Amino acid sequence: MELRAINRAAQVLSSVEAHPSGISLSEIAARVGLSKATTYRFVRALLAVDYLWLEPENRDYFIGPALLRFGRLTVRHEDLRILARPSLEALRTASAETVSLVVPVGSERMTIDVVLSEYELRAAPEVGSLKPIYAGAAGKAMLAWYSEAELRDVVNRATLKAVAPGTITSPAALRRELIRVRERGYAISIDETVHGQAASAAPIFRGDGKVIGSITVSGPKIRLTRAKLERQGMLARAATEKLSKKMGASAASLNVARPVVQR
Repeated sequence: MELRAINRAAQVLSSVEAHPSGISLSEIAARVGLSKATTYRFVRALLAVDYLWLEPENRDYFIGPALLRFGRLTVRHEDLRILARPSLEALRTASAETVSLVVPVGSERMTIDVVLSEYELRAAPEVGSLKPIYAGAAGKAMLAWYSEAELRDVVNRATLKAVAPGTITSPAALRRELIRVRERGYAISIDETVHGQAASAAPIFRGDGKVIGSITVSGPKIRLTRAKLERQGMLARAATEKLSKKMGASAASLNVARPVVQR
C-alpha cells in the first residue's frame, strides 16, 4: 500500500514537472488516471512539504521550492522561457511596451524571449542577441546582485566600452548605479544600449538567492518618462518576485537577495 502511494505521488510530480508553465488539478488527475478527489489528496500532501506550489490566481500547480532547492531539478534557459512567458505577456499588457527575458552569459547578457509592443514605434530586441552585461537595465538588474568577485571579473574582462551614448563606462559610476539598483529592486536605463531607447528591468532569482536572469520593459525614451520607467520597474519587480518563487526562491531568500547596501 505504501509503495503504491509513493508511486502515485511520483506520478503526480512527473505530471507537474512535464508542464513547467503550470497544470490544473483536473489535468493532473487525467494524466495519472485517478479521480480529482484522490488526486487532490496526493497534491495536498505534496503541497504540505513544499514539493508542489500552487499559483493562487489561476490555481495551477508547479514543482515546489523544496525540490528545486534540493537541486533535483535544474532550470535551463528553455524551462525559464516557458515559466516566464505568462509573466512577459501580462507585463506587456500592463505596460503596453515590449517585454524581454534576458539571461547572463559570461560578461554578456542574452535575450531569450520577447513579447513585442503593439505600438508601431517600439523596442524590438532579437531573440539570441547579445549585449555587454554592464550596459542597460537588463544587465544592471542582474549585475547588481553579483558577488564582489564576480563583479570585479566582469568589469576587468569587459573594460566597460560604450555601446551607445548613455553607456556607463566608469567602474566607480557603475558601482554607484548598482547600489541604487539594489536599493530599488529594479534598474532603469536611458540611451545605454540603443540611442533613443529606455528600459526598466528586475532580477529573477533561483532558490539559493542567485540571480539567473531579468525581465525588461523597453521602448522609445520619447514615450517613457522617468515616472513611467519607475512604475514599470515596480511592475517588473512584482513579476520577477512571483516568478522567482515559482522556481524555489522563498520570501526569506528574496529578502537575503536584496539587502540594504551601504554607500
